[in-house]
Formats: sequence, structure tokens, C-alpha cells
Amino acid sequence: MRRLIDFILGVLVTFYMAVIYNSKSLVFLGYAEVFIVLLLFLYNCMVFYKLRIIIDAPLNITEYHKKIPVHIVIYNYSKLPTGKISIQLSESYALKPKKKKTVFYSSVAGKRSGQAYAKAEIHASWQPQYVGKAVVRLKKARCFDLLGVLALPLPKKSYQSSEKVTVLPEIFPVPVETGMRSREFAMEQERYLLADAEEYSAEQFQIREYRQGDRLRSIHWKLSAKEDELMVREFLPKAGCPVLLFLDLSSGDGKKEGIWQEMFGKKKSQKQKEAFLSVLLSLSGSIAQNGCRHYVIWYDQRERDVVRFCMEKEEDIYGLLMKIDSLKGTESSMDIEGEYERKYRERTAYVTKLMLNQKLQLFSDGELLCSYQDGELGKALASHTVLL
Repeated sequence: MRRLIDFILGVLVTFYMAVIYNSKSLVFLGYAEVFIVLLLFLYNCMVFYKLRIIIDAPLNITEYHKKIPVHIVIYNYSKLPTGKISIQLSESYALKPKKKKTVFYSSVAGKRSGQAYAKAEIHASWQPQYVGKAVVRLKKARCFDLLGVLALPLPKKSYQSSEKVTVLPEIFPVPVETGMRSREFAMEQERYLLADAEEYSAEQFQIREYRQGDRLRSIHWKLSAKEDELMVREFLPKAGCPVLLFLDLSSGDGKKEGIWQEMFGKKKSQKQKEAFLSVLLSLSGSIAQNGCRHYVIWYDQRERDVVRFCMEKEEDIYGLLMKIDSLKGTESSMDIEGEYERKYRERTAYVTKLMLNQKLQLFSDGELLCSYQDGELGKALASHTVLL
């Protein structure tokens, strides 16, 4: 924009001097300047719509404050070389509404005879600033002429590309002891399911060949057409979870955002959210590592409903972090346990019910088990044993 303004001022000065000195040469020079810009504009029009830009972040999971490579490739399907190309990269976080923008510059030569395209590559490092689900996308792209005076915005279909990255907080080991009741819970559930054939999961199934007596609604028609024989879905029984881990996001004082929006401000609020995620993933990952299946249950503001996520193994913490879009506070009057029971109507019993609140206090069956606010977070998590 600055170059365009400078060029317009230069043309106006040229015509002004031509009038002052009554010079035909300066008039010709002024028209020549305008003609050159129009020529470069037409040249740019022949190039910019033949550009394609993609972004690639090879690492979809990273740790907090660690850099990951970001690869931007510009394809030019025209034989004409481009001028400067500006690419605006935007990063957004589920736990942080504010977006950050970074601009890169490059240019691409024209394709040679026999080539499908010419390309230019930008190798950069991106360092996430917050934990949780992050999205890195191409926000805006512009192609300048050879003099860098005029810029044309590329159509969005030429650069609509984004990458999702899971940014893990610090995860610490938590001592967990699983009691006999929790270990035997899976066997009890298996016997229960054998007696009640209606308790099947609609999400977990395996594919097998059709057998006489199978229901027609279980037939996988698309796969059957592909394999040229009837294939059916065999649904697996639901496996129970002996532990329920509730997330209490209410403040207890009637404020919707709770302690995350009190006098400490936004910066303190962000640190509280990161500490909460660190405690949650450390605790849930350690419980799963000890072979104890459990549900993580919270109220999702986007769905406006109680949701749950089943943790079976330690690696499921990645899926849990992607499932939690944000950590917005709830009303203090909300009964998360009652809402959960009304929605899922659990017929199977549980062994232990845990509750983690915003103040990083962990309750077990209604009694305060430990608080993770004192001292360093890693030491606090390691100093309390969780009994299940």
C-alpha cells in the first residue's frame, strides 16, 4: 500500500511539473508511468489466478513451548514469474479466542517447458503459545506485480488450507492404586452384559461375513457391494467403567466464568486453565496407565449438554484434549452428576466417583482427597496417591 501511494504521488508530481514548466517530455513521462503500471497490472492478472498455496505441519502433536516445522509450498502453473507474494499465517487456540498472525514473503519462477508447475517452498518453525487444540491456517495471500506497487488478493480456493495441532501441557506421573473392586469390575460387567443382550455399543463393531440368522439392519450395504458378498456389522458389548471422573467448572459463587475471570485478569485465567489441563491429563493418563478404564465427564458449552469421554489407555489423552474445545465456566447451581445420570441412565454401578474442580481440588466420593495448588505442580501430583 505504501508503494502504491508513493507511486501515485510520483505520477501527480510528474504531471504537476509538466504543467508548471509546460514540458511535453514530462507529460510523456507521466503517461509512460501510468502505462507501465497498467501493463504490470495486466501481467499480474495473468499470473495470480494460476497460483496455489498449501501448508503442511508434519507434527500433529507437540508439547508446550516446543517448536514444530511448518512447510508452505507455492505452486505456479503459469509460465510467467511472479512478483512478491505475501502469505498471512493465522494461529488460533480453543482456549484462547485471540488470534495471532504472521506474514511470510516469497516469489515463484515460471514453469519451464515440460513442467507441470514451478514451486517455491518456505520452511519455518512455529512455536505454540498456549495448550489445547490449535489451528494453523492460511488466512490471506496477495500477489504483487514485479515492481511491488499493486497487489491482487488470491481467491480463497487457491489457499484454503489448515492444519490442526494438539499442544500438550506438562504431564506428570501420579501414583495410583487400584483396589480389588475396580479390578474385578470388568469381569462383573462382562457377566452382566451376557445376561442383557440389549447393552451394545453403537460405535464399536467389527465386520464379518453374513451368517444365517443375522438381522438385515446389520448388513453393511456399501461394503457388501464392494466385496460382492454380504457383510454385516457385529456390534460389541459395552464395557463398563469402574471410575467416573467429573470436571466441576463452576466457581461456587454464582459467577459463570468462576475463578478464571476474577481479579487476576486474563493472563492469570490462562495459567489457571493450563494448570487445570495439566492436572486433568496427568491424573487421567496415570489412571489409564494402571489399566483402569474410566469416563471423563463435563458440561460442553458448545453442545450445551453433558458429554463423556472413555479413557482406556494412556494414549487416549490426545483424544481427550482434542475433545475439550474450551474450558468455559458453568453455573454454580448446575448438578453435573444429576445431569449425567439423567442423560445416560446408567444401569451399571461404578466403584469410585472422582470430582476435579477449578481450584484444582480432587474429591473422591464427596470427600476431599487432595489439593494441587500448593508448591510446584509436579511435586504436588507426585505427593498424593489416588486410591480407586
